[in-house]
Amino acid sequence: MGGETSSMLVFRFTPHAWLRVRASTPWLREHFQAEYAYHRTTSEQSGTPYVALDWSPPRAVPTSIRAASRWAWHKGLAFWRYAVQPEAEGLHLWAWGNRWAGVLIQHMLVHHGLHWLLSQRGTLLLHAGAVVIDGQSWLLIARGGVGKTALTAHLLAQLGPQRAQLHSDDFVFIAPHAHPPQSNAYITRAHLYQHHLKAIPGLAARLHAAEIRRLRWLGWVRRLSRGRLRWAVRVPLSRLWPGYRVADRATVGGWIWLEPGPTCRGPEPWPANAAHEAIVAMQFYEARHFIRLVERARPKNWPADWLDSWHAREAALVAALLQARPGYRLIVPPGRDLSLCAQALQSLVES
Repeated sequence: MGGETSSMLVFRFTPHAWLRVRASTPWLREHFQAEYAYHRTTSEQSGTPYVALDWSPPRAVPTSIRAASRWAWHKGLAFWRYAVQPEAEGLHLWAWGNRWAGVLIQHMLVHHGLHWLLSQRGTLLLHAGAVVIDGQSWLLIARGGVGKTALTAHLLAQLGPQRAQLHSDDFVFIAPHAHPPQSNAYITRAHLYQHHLKAIPGLAARLHAAEIRRLRWLGWVRRLSRGRLRWAVRVPLSRLWPGYRVADRATVGGWIWLEPGPTCRGPEPWPANAAHEAIVAMQFYEARHFIRLVERARPKNWPADWLDSWHAREAALVAALLQARPGYRLIVPPGRDLSLCAQALQSLVES
């Protein structure tokens, strides 16, 4: 559907999945190229789950696609028209909208389309920051805003490029049924907010002046809207962490559930059954927009029980990970100085 060969981008998330983007607008291609630059490849990967996105005007797609499409909008700024279609090994998406919508399509449909597909193949796309230390990945699992990005940054800064490697800023691929469980890198740009200027050591020195101004302006917008408008400044990890290598694959060393609280406490051993319900709920909270959009535009060949089936698979995958590796809970205070929590985390991973 739509697009010329020259407008096609392919990204391979080895060995789990790949993404193909065809876009008739340069700015959308530029967004995906910048977001997934590390995973860029030149060819599609047959026999592997995929998401295919076609971003093209309605007149360029078949009548059947237009007839099945729906309109969507978000917070009065982004609006788009879209259709979803399951295929034998993947998910085909068509969309067309304004510039605000392009970023949202990537997160709401493309990213969680991968999330849904991979669960059918025994792979978990886990909402977690991850750092590889001495060959093992440590997973910092939390809802948005608790401190994943900042604590991941503290670990990288404290341990240095000789011991610590980049692995994930926000989500990470997990194969929980491997023996032992394995993680694979999911390298995107860092998604930064104003509070990160104080929470991440030395961040301002690695940003351009225009990026700092945008962080402060978007922080003002966020406060003015009482948190409804929450837009990130996206910065390549290679610029934030010069000299650090990416670990494409690692053995999972352990997981830490980050929980908001009045003071830094822990990390303390945390049993799998205590964390399981919270982590599964978090996973589906992150996927809530994908679920809503699919339900609005679900074609007839989409299984009616898809959401119940997904929930059962996701719960089993999370349980397998939590039971296979040691788990901990770290209470993270709402303030922006996380140095005490970072020191406690470093002591844990070094032990």
